[in-house]
Amino acid sequence: MSPDLHVPRCAMSQEGAWPERCATVAPNVIGVGLRCLPMLVIEPMRDFAELAKLAAATRSSPGSAFIATAAGNDNRTILVAREVQSRDILGFAVAEKEDLDAHLLAIAVYRGRRRQGVGGALLRGVQDAMSCQGALSLDLDVRADDLRTQQFYTRFGFAPAGRYEHLYPDGTDAVHMQRPL
Repeated sequence: MSPDLHVPRCAMSQEGAWPERCATVAPNVIGVGLRCLPMLVIEPMRDFAELAKLAAATRSSPGSAFIATAAGNDNRTILVAREVQSRDILGFAVAEKEDLDAHLLAIAVYRGRRRQGVGGALLRGVQDAMSCQGALSLDLDVRADDLRTQQFYTRFGFAPAGRYEHLYPDGTDAVHMQRPL
């Protein structure tokens, strides 16, 4: 399915919360050469200690303080990608909904599991979750000097929508990207 034709895989519950049945499953797909992509389930995060460990291991920008704040915020959705057979967490994503817009705050995958479809499955899960919660668009900020990551998001329908100067602690600019849901 092309990114612009992405359809949410769930319906909003009566309370407006993202129901358990909204978790999406990425099918086992044969990759290039001998490498196979893992069978994944994308689900809400329940073990925040494990999430903090993953954030540290992936060297993602959010630290333990961010994880604690995210865990206690009702506007935030935290998803993890689990390998079905082992139940190991391979990555996570954190997004926040405000009014009709949503913002991807963080997405991270263990280094040894990158380029296997985990990040894409997490991003599709975030898109589903935010759409189920009523968001009409999803945006994010990415380092201006990180062209590979910008290309990743472009493949999922994101387009540059602005630039923030000196957003990162080292003075690097950020490219603001957005896509409709």
